Amino acid sequence: MKQGGGLIAAIGLLCAMIFAAPIIFVVLVAAGPANACNPGSGAAPAGHTVNLNAIPAGPVAGYSGNQLTIAAQIMNAAATLGLSEQAQVIGVMVGMDESTLTNVLHGDAAGPDSIGVFQQRTSWGTLAQRTDPTQAATLFFRRLTTIPGWQSMTPTLAAHAVQGNADPNVYAKFFDPATKVVQTLSGQSAAGGCSVSADAQQLATQLMAYYRDGKLQDYQATVITQEIQPLADGKPVSAQCGIDPRVLQLMVLGIQKFGSIAVSDLNRPCVGDSLNCGFSPHCSPLPTTAVDFDQIGGQPLMTGGSSSSTAAGSALPLDDEFLTWINSIVPAGSQAGQSQCRGRAQPALPAGYSNLAGFSDFCTHQHIDLRGSKDPLTIPTS
Repeated sequence: MKQGGGLIAAIGLLCAMIFAAPIIFVVLVAAGPANACNPGSGAAPAGHTVNLNAIPAGPVAGYSGNQLTIAAQIMNAAATLGLSEQAQVIGVMVGMDESTLTNVLHGDAAGPDSIGVFQQRTSWGTLAQRTDPTQAATLFFRRLTTIPGWQSMTPTLAAHAVQGNADPNVYAKFFDPATKVVQTLSGQSAAGGCSVSADAQQLATQLMAYYRDGKLQDYQATVITQEIQPLADGKPVSAQCGIDPRVLQLMVLGIQKFGSIAVSDLNRPCVGDSLNCGFSPHCSPLPTTAVDFDQIGGQPLMTGGSSSSTAAGSALPLDDEFLTWINSIVPAGSQAGQSQCRGRAQPALPAGYSNLAGFSDFCTHQHIDLRGSKDPLTIPTS
């Protein structure tokens, strides 16, 4: 909900935006719905590969810094072998118990030759292999895959079958933090597929992954540096920079549904923008419950596109498709702006949009806000 007019034109993967009043513009670009969300079928899909040059600072479930880097190396070793996120969680869980995710270079009284992240003894491999987190994890996963039915075991028993710990349940207490770390580093659920977290840090991490992969582009970096990145890094976020996790979920779900989205407004106080803060849900309540969508699937909203008409007051099929999808996800009491942009004299939406109340707004974007309800989103199952 912002002032100004403008034109959004999509040419290939690039877009330009002209406004009478300055705004912040973010483009989330994905190759297409199949690439943004492809749960696969049959066997569990391979776990996600983590960019080792873009590990969040943390803490995540109490782990930070080089501990998260080692967790990522464990995850990548599993992914290289084609193993699922279930295996990644088991590997990280073992690393947490055996070494607190550190590369221990000395043994102890119980095993003077036990070294490395997994505390592997001489029989596991060479000194160089056992003290290299990636190679040590590969040794672990290769043995894991020799255990018949390991996928159907409880995680601690699968880990025990490999490690031979005196207490077969010793790893159980690390399952939840390991799951949190794997989810945060990958931006996905440990079960694979397109499940969407309700955790702000995990969601921000997933959005930052789009950014690092070139799927998230921004014209003014403050949205990334002041709003999304701090959340992903687990840093304390001031009250004026909070974002309702449901807004982050909408952004992730939009990419999964349409392949790409463009967003132009989130939390104005966080980036020093006071435009219309007397009444705008981009300013109050906080954390912000509002987001302005400008594009979906590379097509501009409100201003045309191959499946929409640009004529004033005419029907916009692309926008109706988008709102129909939004209405199926958001809780009752949510709001959608731009109602006068669809050829209707009054700021009201058709009866079919049962979860959305309409209001007038500038016809340059699609405003959605959730301030009318604290209920969760209805996450699609596919």
